[in-house]
Formats: sequence, C-alpha cells, structure tokens
Amino acid sequence: MAYPGNTELSSQAKDRVMTAFKQVVGKLQQGNREEALIGLEFVLRLDPAYAPAMSLHQQLSSGADEIDLSEIVSQLQAPSTDAINNLLVEAVEAFNNRDFEGARSRVEQVLVDLPGHKEARNSSDRSKRPPGVSLRWVSSWPRPAKPATGAIPRRRQTSS
Repeated sequence: MAYPGNTELSSQAKDRVMTAFKQVVGKLQQGNREEALIGLEFVLRLDPAYAPAMSLHQQLSSGADEIDLSEIVSQLQAPSTDAINNLLVEAVEAFNNRDFEGARSRVEQVLVDLPGHKEARNSSDRSKRPPGVSLRWVSSWPRPAKPATGAIPRRRQTSS
C-alpha cells in the first residue's frame, strides 16, 4: 500500500498521521463521532492531502447517518509480516549476490508500505554505499590533526 497522502513528508510524520487516523477510525467504531471529527481535523493539519481522512471528513461533515468504513479500513490494511519479511530476505540475498539494484527495489517496496521500518531503512542506506565500503571501516580511518596545507613534507634521510 502506498502512502495515500503527501509523499514528501518524513517517515516519522507519515507514521504519526497513520497512527492518528487509526485512532479516529477506532473512535468511529465506538460510535464517538465528535471525537472522531476532532481527530480528523488533527490528521488533516498534519497532512492535508491524506486521502482517507479527507474522504471520512467529507462523510462526517455531510451529516450522513451511515459511515462507510469498509473502504477506508481496507486502505489501512498493512501487508502481512510474512510478505515484509520475504521482501527483506530477498533484498539481503540480492545484496549478497551483488545485485544492488534488486536489493534496493525490494527495500523500497517495504518502505512504501512501512515508511518507518528500521531494518529496511538501514538496508536502504547500506545499498546506497559503494560495494566493499562499510560505515565501520570508514569511521575507523584516522582523522588528521590539522588540515593539510598543500605542501608535501620531505622524508628525513637517516644515515646508515
């Protein structure tokens, strides 16, 4: 499921929008329309382009007696854990086989459905690095004490 709102939001903002919207749906299922409407206004302030919230807000504002949650709830259904895990396993296998583009595409599929998925984010960062370069290795490089001046120092000659 692609995020049905402003795709330029950070993954944390998208997670917050989806969490708040799920709470709104819960309030509606409990029959509490007033709290649901307040929650929808909050969601739409976070992401005015969030389609499920716009649709639900329109239904609530029109004063409809019956609210159709079936389509909205189906939009919120996340892919199964097995599907996500399979994509991550395939991404690792592709990465190990040096198929970096294949690894990246599988990780991106996970991030479309679950923007805040930590392992997928880490894998995405790793797949963008050049092959053979790990962050630990780079961070272990010695740092120069002062910036280079451009002159190359001469070696001292030792007498034998």
